[in-house]
Amino acid sequence: MNQQPHRTEELQHASFLIILAVVSLLMAVIILPFAQPLLWAGLAAIMFQPLYHNILRRMGGRRNPAAGVSLLVIFFVVMVPTLWIAALVAQQAIMLVAALQQQPVDLAALFNSVYGVLPSSAQE
Repeated sequence: MNQQPHRTEELQHASFLIILAVVSLLMAVIILPFAQPLLWAGLAAIMFQPLYHNILRRMGGRRNPAAGVSLLVIFFVVMVPTLWIAALVAQQAIMLVAALQQQPVDLAALFNSVYGVLPSSAQE
């Protein structure tokens, strides 16, 4: 009779651990798609916190306007140049594809021209 409560307690403990593992696994499956954006957001918050505090001090401690000005500064200093460079890269890629469609590259001739300018020690 004394054995029964101990066995029930072990069963409850094992059941709890199994349920905890399953719930933890399901929670990880739900959170995993958001891990990278959350890490980037945390990194951005750490990087731009000094900017926010500087603007907050200049605005007399008004937090909401300081946050808005910080977002505008970050947008114009970081996002606009990044988007501009991305647009330039996309434009160059389109031009490259158009040029390759008009005149295909002869890989054998390209290899021979590169091979011909190598030093003799590298050609062997």
